[in-house]
Amino acid sequence: MVAGTWPDEWWIPGPANRQDINRDSIPARRIAVKILKVLMRVYLSPADLDRAICFYEDIFGERCQLRFKYEDAGLELANVGSVLLIAGPDRILRRFKNTLATFLVDSLNDFKEEFTKIGVVILEEPKEVPTGMNMRVKHPDGTIVEYVEHTC
Repeated sequence: MVAGTWPDEWWIPGPANRQDINRDSIPARRIAVKILKVLMRVYLSPADLDRAICFYEDIFGERCQLRFKYEDAGLELANVGSVLLIAGPDRILRRFKNTLATFLVDSLNDFKEEFTKIGVVILEEPKEVPTGMNMRVKHPDGTIVEYVEHTC
């Protein structure tokens, strides 16, 4: 598949009130699952994590909601507002940097089931992580996203 081409079975329309898209030739498909929050990922060294947390707390006007060490992956993560800070050595971060965002969802299994039906590529099957469960997915446009269901 060429980047930027969307097979019909992957098409998921946006808001129905958009007038600038001709939907007559595009089959409608609604996914009955919910994205609760979208987190932009920021990769940094462990030495910069505390300063980054303070910076994002200042600009969002809110405190860090979550901070933990993910020992199995060699990372430390923190969440402030809609930013997920991911700290670790460059050699470890390289594995993760192609993942552009984290989507917090209501049901990871339901997303996997829906994605399987429409042929979306599951790069990493659901697995346990410190906050619950996650999986990595490649969207039809080539974007790689981590899906997470918090259970803790």
